[in-house]
Order: sequence, then structure tokens, then C-alpha cells
Amino acid sequence: QTTIYDESERLLSEDYQFCKLWKESGGKIYLDGDNTTNSGTLSASAKTNKGGRIQVTGDDVKITSTSILDATGSTGGGDILIGGSYQNTDSTVRQAIKTTVERGALVNASADDTGDGGTIAAWSDIYNRESETYANGSFYSKGGKNGGNGGKIETSGYQLNVDNIDINAGSTVGSAGSWLLDPYDVKIEAASATGTSFSSSGANYTYTPTQTSTILASSIVAALNASTNVNITTGSSGTDLGIIYVNTPITATGGVASLTLNSSKFIYLGSNISTYGAQTFTGDTLVAGTVS
Repeated sequence: QTTIYDESERLLSEDYQFCKLWKESGGKIYLDGDNTTNSGTLSASAKTNKGGRIQVTGDDVKITSTSILDATGSTGGGDILIGGSYQNTDSTVRQAIKTTVERGALVNASADDTGDGGTIAAWSDIYNRESETYANGSFYSKGGKNGGNGGKIETSGYQLNVDNIDINAGSTVGSAGSWLLDPYDVKIEAASATGTSFSSSGANYTYTPTQTSTILASSIVAALNASTNVNITTGSSGTDLGIIYVNTPITATGGVASLTLNSSKFIYLGSNISTYGAQTFTGDTLVAGTVS
């Protein structure tokens, strides 16, 4: 089902092709179904105003590699919600069980001229053991080139994969935006470590691969270099304990963005971390590497 509304909430069409009519005025686009797949362009952009809203929901949501989701705006970015709302703050937005944004897909809620970047969420139900989020495309929520801060990007799921993700919530003249990852246990590795075991460093823990997320250090570094603040938080439900493992170095080479590791249990710094911006660690921290 495809439903398209204008800025006054009037139902305009249930025909997918009419999405292009709202390129100049923003507006709202809703796609919903049990299995929802998009492979084309959804545009809620605005040439003279703030970008509109794009919402793609269902039990199984797929944004293929040829997709463009555009909620850019001259005076600010809009909202793009894929599989759920940001931090599940809007209970009216249906939560997906599986959300996939393929590599090559572009999700853009940037401000073109002035204003702040918008809000992007790629989400599946973080409390459902079957939930999976594959966020492997490009996600942009940049501040306006003539004034404005970076926006908010979230990629979350009970199981989370962000291999090859391209993130930019930076700003050339304002403050950096943020990238929030909200899985359960998190392992930061040089390459995908799905199905492998790890040492708990002196304590007794049970590792279940289907509940643990692997995040590539290179993805975090690319975001920091683009002046995007990165906030990795674990959650505290399920059988995982909410642990962050830094098993490979994180070495930023530019930008002034901050890195926040927020664990409900502890953070194991098994490798070095070096950034140009602030570093914040919440949780008991076991240090084997160095931070600078």
C-alpha cells in the first residue's frame, strides 16, 4: 500500500508515480505493507522550505541498492523513517522485524542551504529476538552549507549489521550531528566476525551470535572524519549483557567529532582509540589499549 499526503494532510493519491509531484513543496510519503520493498526514488524534497517526511514500514522492509529516499530541503532536512521511528519515540510508527538498506541506496535528509539536517532512522524492533537491521547504504543528514547543524541518524536492531555503511551528519559551518547505534552487545572489529567466539576477559558470560552486533572500525572512523558524532549504546534487555568490545584500533584522521561508548554493563578497550574530538565512556571500563 502506498499513501501520499500533502502538507495539509489531504489524501492525494495511492499511485506511486505521483511522488514526483511533491519535489518542490516537501510533503509526506507513506509506504506500508507486510513486505515492503522500494527500488526507485521517493522524493519529499523542498526547494524553498524544509524537507518533508518519508516513512517506509512493514514486517519486512527492503530498500534496494537502486533506491533514493530524498527529504532534503533548502531550509532544513526532513524525516526519513525506515522500519520504525527514531529511538521508537513514535508509537504510531509500525516496527519492522527485518529492515534492509542495501549498499548503493541513498537516504538523504540534508539541509541544502541553511538549517539543520533532518532525522533518519533505520530500525527494527530491538526487543524482538528475530529482529534484524542491515544498514549498508549511504545515510546523509548534513547541515546547510550557509548555516546549520548536522542532523540525527540512527541504525538499530536486536541484530545489527552496518558493514560498508556510509554516514555523514556533519556541518561545514555549524555543529556536527550524530550517528546512534542501539543494538545489544557490540563488537568493534576490523572485519565481520559473525559466528566467532570472544573472551570475556576474566568474567563469565554467554555469547549468542544471533544477539551480538559487529560494527566495523572503518565505518566509525569514516563518520568521525566526516565530523559526525558517533554514539554507540547497547540497551539492557534480552540475554545479552550490553557490552562493548573494542577489538581493533579506532583511529580518526580528521574531523572534530566526538565518540561516545555507552554500555549498560562494561566497555572492554582491547585496542587503541584516537580521535580529534571528545571521548565519553559510560560503564565500567577495562583498559588494555590507550585513548588519545
